[in-house]
Amino acid sequence: MKNEPLVRGGGASPAFFRDTVTRIGELLPNGEGMVLEDQDHGAPAGVVAPVVSEFFGRLLPADSDRAASG
Repeated sequence: MKNEPLVRGGGASPAFFRDTVTRIGELLPNGEGMVLEDQDHGAPAGVVAPVVSEFFGRLLPADSDRAASG
């Protein structure tokens, strides 16, 4: 698996946090920065979980569920 850093922040967070998310995403090899609009630094799991799920879905092979269950 290649290294693809997940860098996310909230659009309602202070500008410093939003700018840092964007900049880190640009600087890291294969990095991706994304600001979650209308969220602050403590975004709820219901907002973050789909983003993380989509991220791991891109990294894992399509048949990984079958391999894991044996």
